[in-house]
Amino acid sequence: MRREWRDGRHDLFGFTADRHMADRAVARDRGFWRVGPVRPAAVYVVAANASAVVGHPVSGCCDSSCPDSPERGEVR
Repeated sequence: MRREWRDGRHDLFGFTADRHMADRAVARDRGFWRVGPVRPAAVYVVAANASAVVGHPVSGCCDSSCPDSPERGEVR
């Protein structure tokens, strides 16, 4: 999953090969951020390979080469 922040940074999180598990992780993430004063601009499922996962920073990435094509559209 990819979490977009309003300042252009993003995080990749919740890596799984199972679509149902990915959808559940997006829903949990959305619920977590819903109650706080800071909220992501968008959270959605993306396809990522092992090399993208291993080399990705834990948070706050601005690299335009990271996976960013929503597979099911934006989830808010």
